[in-house]
Amino acid sequence: MMSPSSMLLPSSPWDFGGSAGRAGTMFPGAVPQSPTGSPCGRGGFAQVVIVAPGAGTTTNKAVYVGLNRSGEFSVEVLGKSRAPYDCYPEGWSSGRPAPNLVSFADEGVRRGLVDQCDCLIVGSRGGQVVLPAIWRRRGNASPPAVVINGGCAMNLPCRTRWPPQAINFLLIGGKDYFRGKASIQEYITRTKTWVPSSNGTTAILCVDQMQHMPQAPLLSMVLPLMIRAVLHWKACRTPPAAAIDALLSGLGGHAGWSGRLLYTAGPGQWRDIPFGTKTQSVAQVESSAETDVGSSALSKHSSEDAKPIPRALAVPSAPMSPAPMSPA
Repeated sequence: MMSPSSMLLPSSPWDFGGSAGRAGTMFPGAVPQSPTGSPCGRGGFAQVVIVAPGAGTTTNKAVYVGLNRSGEFSVEVLGKSRAPYDCYPEGWSSGRPAPNLVSFADEGVRRGLVDQCDCLIVGSRGGQVVLPAIWRRRGNASPPAVVINGGCAMNLPCRTRWPPQAINFLLIGGKDYFRGKASIQEYITRTKTWVPSSNGTTAILCVDQMQHMPQAPLLSMVLPLMIRAVLHWKACRTPPAAAIDALLSGLGGHAGWSGRLLYTAGPGQWRDIPFGTKTQSVAQVESSAETDVGSSALSKHSSEDAKPIPRALAVPSAPMSPAPMSPA
């Protein structure tokens, strides 16, 4: 377990710290009450680290406090928004030399802070820059990540090398400006193309109504389940059916949310489940997939996943511009 003091380095420019008075914990007084079991029999708290730049730790502070008080997770913070390193690196239109988000990520890896966690939470520029920088350093050994805004699955100025065994759950929104001018269908398709076909441990949750800064009721509902999903994938290497079903049940039962949940049942084997109108369970989807494979009539028709993806969707003509530095 990470000690709080390991997260605050006041004598260095990296200042990996939480709020004042409680270095390393997410917020003062936000302490888990009792440990609970983790997937596949793994006991104790799951160590969750939020990469502060871009993760909305100010706007969605109450969500992260609730996560830490749940008794299931021990939540700590890495870095601070608006710190000197909270800027894009060289190669971006507004990029700067170090210190920047790449050198920040490299320093976090060098000091062992990344390797000590069970799950990372990144958002916006954290997903665009920090997570890919960790991938470059740690490869398949990178910790599982919940990626708010899906920043790692974009046409970025610096090509993202997605580790084939990386475990990620992307949360994207139909009202997020990261979507650009694409339709929601095109946005989902484009996001999916960045996941290598050799990867079988990725999920994408697209909520039609979600903005760039996720609405607090939505985030508080889905975040614990997304964390459980990636922890299950890490421990068991099988699709996290229970967490996915819980997500679909929660989202489908809420009149305000609609969208699609996609996940890999194996390398390159995508399942796609709509929610908000007619929501299926994982068991129903898997049963349907098995029926489709065995049906000669259906096999004559190529599925949406098997169709060649138009180059205009697979690779946008211009790299994504930096995200505005929204309060985090």
